[in-house]
Amino acid sequence: MLGYRTFFTVEQVSQCIVDTALEQVHSWLRRKRYQADSLAWNQPVQIAEDVSAALIRRERDDGTVDMRFRLTERKSVETWSTKLTVHAPADPLAKAWIWLDVDAPVDANSDRRRWTGTPGLASNLVDVLEARDGDARLASQPAVVRADDVEDLAVMICGSQEAQRRGLMFVAPSANDSTMSFGAWRDHAQQVLRHTTGLASSFILDPEATTELRGALGRTHAVEPWTIRTFRPDADPADESDALRHRVLSTGRLASAPA
Repeated sequence: MLGYRTFFTVEQVSQCIVDTALEQVHSWLRRKRYQADSLAWNQPVQIAEDVSAALIRRERDDGTVDMRFRLTERKSVETWSTKLTVHAPADPLAKAWIWLDVDAPVDANSDRRRWTGTPGLASNLVDVLEARDGDARLASQPAVVRADDVEDLAVMICGSQEAQRRGLMFVAPSANDSTMSFGAWRDHAQQVLRHTTGLASSFILDPEATTELRGALGRTHAVEPWTIRTFRPDADPADESDALRHRVLSTGRLASAPA
């Protein structure tokens, strides 16, 4: 059963992406204490007890390269499967992309899939590649937004014809008041959003940026200090009813969230 999925484009020279992704696969396997050096192209290998892996590379006539990696981990009676696909087009105007799935086992007692946290491989990839969802950058930590960055953030929230966002965007605003320091808010928001790596883009606003974004988006789509607002794709501040699509995690809920 699908436990985790991320899909993103990459803003880099595509021919380098396969090598970079493969480096991160090796690094991730070594951290898991698997025999990463045993990987070989186009053949399955055993890299630990009850752990197998397969690595496939295909190059098309036009120079486009596709890489596929699969890891199967059998733990007692449970099986976890990780599948990574990297597409590096030869056309410099085409977008390279990465697709990562983790299939989790079903709990025999509850018939629900096992909890799947952010895979280390996902964090590796978004940290070393310029991973994008539309105009929004994906990273393992939320980006801090200052007043000068608000115009770009507003475009990401509303979307553009050139780069349509697919996933969610989390915006965590702050204020100059006695509630908490900006540093404490940044640390708390990072903890709350820690399991969204690869699944959504996230931004923490300083007080000036919060004020600027309120002016840019208007009353219905504004963000209020010490909350986290979830923006779905194609937000439309001109449509008051659209505001209902973009839910807010309140200060009270955030205060009770584990830090």
